[in-house]
Amino acid sequence: MEYLVNDRCVNWIKENEFNSVAVQLDERSIGHSVDLLLSFKSRLPLVNFSLIVSDSCSIDLLSIQHLGVDKVDGLIKFGDTCLAPIPRCLDQLPVFFHFGDQIDGQLWSFTVETITKLYTENLSSHGGDDNSGKWLILYSTNYVELVKRLCLQFSWLHPGKLLNLSFNWDFDEIHQDFIHKDVNAIPHDFGAFQIARSLDYYSKIVYIGSQVNLNLRLTSGLIHIDPIKQSVEIRKGQKELSKRIGLVERLKTKKVINLGFLFTNAFPLVDDYLEKIELIKRKNHKINKIILIHSTDACKLGNFTNLDAFVLVNGCQCTKLIDKLDLHLPVLTYKEYEILCGCKVSYGGVDWNQEESTIDESADSDNELLPDSNNQLIESETLVQDKWYGLKINPAFQPLSFAKEGQSGKASGYTNEPS
Repeated sequence: MEYLVNDRCVNWIKENEFNSVAVQLDERSIGHSVDLLLSFKSRLPLVNFSLIVSDSCSIDLLSIQHLGVDKVDGLIKFGDTCLAPIPRCLDQLPVFFHFGDQIDGQLWSFTVETITKLYTENLSSHGGDDNSGKWLILYSTNYVELVKRLCLQFSWLHPGKLLNLSFNWDFDEIHQDFIHKDVNAIPHDFGAFQIARSLDYYSKIVYIGSQVNLNLRLTSGLIHIDPIKQSVEIRKGQKELSKRIGLVERLKTKKVINLGFLFTNAFPLVDDYLEKIELIKRKNHKINKIILIHSTDACKLGNFTNLDAFVLVNGCQCTKLIDKLDLHLPVLTYKEYEILCGCKVSYGGVDWNQEESTIDESADSDNELLPDSNNQLIESETLVQDKWYGLKINPAFQPLSFAKEGQSGKASGYTNEPS
């Protein structure tokens, strides 16, 4: 999906009298970066623009800080975002979200035909009576314009509204009807959406986008439409839940579990989570941990050969990182980590660990997985050990000799090649 500099972006900068603006793109959109910055400079030649390419699912405040203190007046976030909440102490930077309003004709045709077919089939299964109820439609934010037009065409589609979690956030006026304006709203497990009624009210739940939030995938019967791949899939929540719990059960068989906690994106309340993790450590499972801040690169995470799994801890309910990372180790959500440790938690429509484990107050809280000589990166014994298992020659017992020329020609024609 192409990102364009429109009047709304330009007017936002002019109205706020910004002199320096950061532009954030994801890695998939880096090909548009040059044209985008040139377009900005042609319309606002006196404004300084900085490009941020980030794999954060939300706004990347860490990269903003790397540019220097008070070096940026505002940020424009292009494309898909999870709209993660930000602690008040950091929520000072004005942000404009540009989701995009360009819809490809082929993409639109496929989506309309797919939804029409699904609704007709559902209607037929009910004997032709219009008792299929209302359908809830959720979406990646880069498809908000597509969903807006779908809801205008089909009255039985009810969209979830995106949460606005900051007074310093601005959105395109054309998408204001899809923004929930109460900044005190609490994100739900199924993502950053405000839904007027409970999920049971809707006869069908449709998601439009490429990556579906894991918590939403656990909902049985979810219809996933990917307009780019032109694919349709009915998600089976119980099957997905069994796969995730299988990862937890395999970890439970270990006497000692080494975990890497990934704190990502929108600056969650790290101290609060660390306190919870430390308390959980004293339960019936012995957990060693490494804390990793803003580590989302598969190559970097692949260096941790002595871990059993990673635990994703973020400020949002987004799970895109779990689907994105291709690792040799499983990546658990924080709730799955709580299940692993015996905590009471509701997950996937199931109440887990109703008989909560007791806390061992005498447990050693200092036995962390620290980078010492036995488990540090790269220098780890498992990475530097000799991988050659063939013939080894000891020069103390095997004197050097000159190489002899062998026979020429094909191997099948050799008769007396020197040994």
